[in-house]
Amino acid sequence: MLRLPDNASIGDYYISRLIKKGPYNDCYAIRDEKGTPFFMKAFDLGRIPDKMLVEGIVEEIWQCRRISHPNIVKYVADGVLSVSRHKYPCLVTQFFNGALLSETQRGGRTFSVAETKALLIPILEALVYLHGELGVNHNDLTPRNILLETSPEGEITPKIIDLGHMHAEIESAPPFPLTTSM
Repeated sequence: MLRLPDNASIGDYYISRLIKKGPYNDCYAIRDEKGTPFFMKAFDLGRIPDKMLVEGIVEEIWQCRRISHPNIVKYVADGVLSVSRHKYPCLVTQFFNGALLSETQRGGRTFSVAETKALLIPILEALVYLHGELGVNHNDLTPRNILLETSPEGEITPKIIDLGHMHAEIESAPPFPLTTSM
């Protein structure tokens, strides 16, 4: 796969660091000219299964363009990075300050019932939006795909991230009423 050096320029962005290498993409922390941080996935089309493509486009990119929900990672831009004779579709999303839910669990952090409720309700609302309004499944919602964004005031907001396994398979999603009176 592609390994971009730190500080390399990609259009209007600069590579800050490699975050992780995945089976189908490499993930980078990037920044714009003002220093604003973003997250970028560079996809290797030669390794992506056909089921993760929609009309030759990486489905994650296609779906991210459609999504607008406060508890789901926000699309910023996409494009194609050409290196030698290879083309790598790229997805740029917002960058979060926080920790993955899985990291907090490994660290021994526990949540009270009230804290758990405050974290789960926004996640459930995001799932209602994905399933009911867009007709898509996330297909990989685990503690490692929920990021707990921390505001400067210390407020924690859960965000669904890593939409790489999302797939539009719900033909007509039945209504899924969500009540918050637990």
